[in-house]
Amino acid sequence: LSLRGEATLHPKFVELIRYAKRAGIHEVSTLTHGGKLKPKYVEQIIDAGIDWITISVDGVWDTYERIRKPLKFEDLYNNIKSINEIKKARDLVKPVIKVQGIWPAIRENPTVFYDTFAPYVDQVAFNPLIDYLGNDTEIDITFEENFTCPQQYQRLVVGADGLVMKCSNDEENRE
Repeated sequence: LSLRGEATLHPKFVELIRYAKRAGIHEVSTLTHGGKLKPKYVEQIIDAGIDWITISVDGVWDTYERIRKPLKFEDLYNNIKSINEIKKARDLVKPVIKVQGIWPAIRENPTVFYDTFAPYVDQVAFNPLIDYLGNDTEIDITFEENFTCPQQYQRLVVGADGLVMKCSNDEENRE
């Protein structure tokens, strides 16, 4: 339940999770900046059946706050620790909690990034900064020839226009 933008801002997000689970979707996931993941809200989305929560965390402390302004790192960090406490208190395996950042935001000290979150989440990852639209002249990217986006074998990606995309990174629906 995400594709660009912040899915948790949808006023019926909890209901959408419930609907997806009732409709037979076996694995319901979302990608979020984590700003709304206060304990009460987390309990609601857990009760609705969310299976995966991926939280975009681009750096720590000042780096995070510069990139994710107006969000505050300490608030996010406390949210993540609270999710861990809720899962432990309920003896839950799901939702799987993944923290991911972009490499430029963590490259100065990836160990600090990892060590900050690893005790509280199931996975810590990073992604390269890739200009999928081909608009950024400052990013030096070499694309692999004959690359096939694996998402077409993993999930259904539907854009706001209702069209199905082979890959969530194909914002122009070119593939």
